[in-house]
Amino acid sequence: MRQRSKELRVSNDANLRLQIAQEWIESYPADTEILLVAHSREAADDLLLRVVQSRGAAFGIKRVTLNFIASRLAQRVLAEASTAPATNLTFTAVV
Repeated sequence: MRQRSKELRVSNDANLRLQIAQEWIESYPADTEILLVAHSREAADDLLLRVVQSRGAAFGIKRVTLNFIASRLAQRVLAEASTAPATNLTFTAVV
């Protein structure tokens, strides 16, 4: 596997950020496993759709949110403590 350079790109322009992310994803072969972390599942889906429209196919891209990652990381600790995470529905039911 070739060595990738590391860089941090910052912009106030959402379209530019999407373009940078799209170009980064497209720099890998279509079958590369990539973890796409986005603010929402819909945002990740939109970016993936841009990639597919541009190059025709993308396999192995897993789309997640930070909330999903946090909940997965917390599952073992919560299970060991015999507790469970509370969702918005849980809070609605209690109130």
